[in-house]
Amino acid sequence: AAYFDDITRIGKVENELVNDIGYNFKYDWMREGLPSTPFVTLDFMREVVNIAGRLGIYPDDLMAVMAFESWFNPREKNTVGGTATGLIQINELSAGEIGITTSELAEMNAIEQLEYVYRYYEPYAEKINNLGDLYMATFCKRGIGEDDNYPLYETGSRGYDWNSGLDGNKDGVITRGEALQAVLDRRKEYE
Repeated sequence: AAYFDDITRIGKVENELVNDIGYNFKYDWMREGLPSTPFVTLDFMREVVNIAGRLGIYPDDLMAVMAFESWFNPREKNTVGGTATGLIQINELSAGEIGITTSELAEMNAIEQLEYVYRYYEPYAEKINNLGDLYMATFCKRGIGEDDNYPLYETGSRGYDWNSGLDGNKDGVITRGEALQAVLDRRKEYE
């Protein structure tokens, strides 16, 4: 809990959550009418605060990544290609590295899956300094610690083909900043 002492407490979440865990989210993650509504509960948010504290990251940042990747749906499957599944779209290779399969992840509820979200990020915790680094740990690990102009994928690569919608200026290169902007745009839906 001491990690969160420096965070401005201006969130919109119910007093019950603030009093229970001592963290006031800056965004209304329980907002009605969004695809995330059935998955984000007080218990889920408490566990997010728990694992964010263990990782040394801001809970709102972790929530933003999950909102973008899956709308908090633990059964969400990648629709473009590949095997990515769940809250942060863990692929089969990464799932194996944390001792599980994507099929097993898809059978878990959102709270159960958070433990594997923690296991996924734990090896990168020391390198994650901001939302951009957290998202790069999720999307393209070589972008961790880089600036927003860093090129992640270019036309002709599978990474670009699968994520071409992130190329905001349509110049054939997805930069770290463009990828992060998509996460920021999703987060705005919770203001």
